[in-house]
Amino acid sequence: QQQQQQQQQASRSAPSWQVASQSLGSRRQAPSHRHSLRRQSNPDFFPPFLSAMDFGGELQFSSLFKDLKCDGSPRQLNALTELSEYLSYSSEDTLISFPMETFIPAVVNALESAGRTGDDSAAQVMMLCCRCLCSVVDILPPAARLVTAAGGLTVLCNQLMNIEYIDVAEMAISLVAGIAEDQPLHVLKAGGLSSILTFLDFFQISVQRQAVHAASQMLLPIPTQEILDQHIKPVMPTLSALLRHSDDAVCQSACECWRRVLDNTVMIRLNPSLAQSTDLNLSMSAALGRLRGGGRFRPSSPPGSGLPHGAAK
Repeated sequence: QQQQQQQQQASRSAPSWQVASQSLGSRRQAPSHRHSLRRQSNPDFFPPFLSAMDFGGELQFSSLFKDLKCDGSPRQLNALTELSEYLSYSSEDTLISFPMETFIPAVVNALESAGRTGDDSAAQVMMLCCRCLCSVVDILPPAARLVTAAGGLTVLCNQLMNIEYIDVAEMAISLVAGIAEDQPLHVLKAGGLSSILTFLDFFQISVQRQAVHAASQMLLPIPTQEILDQHIKPVMPTLSALLRHSDDAVCQSACECWRRVLDNTVMIRLNPSLAQSTDLNLSMSAALGRLRGGGRFRPSSPPGSGLPHGAAK
């Protein structure tokens, strides 16, 4: 009783944030205890989202990484399944200790290899790879830069230009759209604009809306004249056709695409230096984008990666 009274007095005198932190910690420990009891009663029960925490993260991740590199084998499929389930239960806190620099290139390589083989398990491997990458980008949007650095954009665009499995293509569009939120210029340079619009009619309406909205995101940054000629002008007939689309949301995103194309064209004409080199115009593009948007832009976006800006009215 004396100990309980002392604990009550201590909780009353402690700051509110400390009490909340302690209660949160007790709630976090409860699921782990329940899962440990379930493992004792059922040895086959092994929740993947506890594997890294309960059994040594480095060892478990090392085993998963080795299995991921076994192209076309059941070990790779099992590793992708466990990784996908682990990421589906993850949060920003749990991903801090997750070796994304190691796993994201491995998942991208598995996605590319499965696309070349075309065997019976290829569709499942590709689907799990896209699901893993989508989970990481959804939880930590800056992780999209790791996908880009690993060559993921090229692989995804190739998948969308050579569609074999519609479910995989829908996941690829979702992933490209997520990356475009953080790095629109990189997606545009990788051919993402044409890849998500070429076979747009094959997808259901919700995917079409997501794809056209992603296209408008890619047109946020101010491109160079070379990028405009190579990646934007060839898609203009498709953007024109989308203005007559039966869905209002698709039409709205298509109108936004045209507004940004016209804005960017005017900015390039008014600033010839923008048409010289992509590397030289990144800082200028960021500055002009902030001016056009009234200084409003996402703090997480790096200079030149595509900053939201408004149209000249």
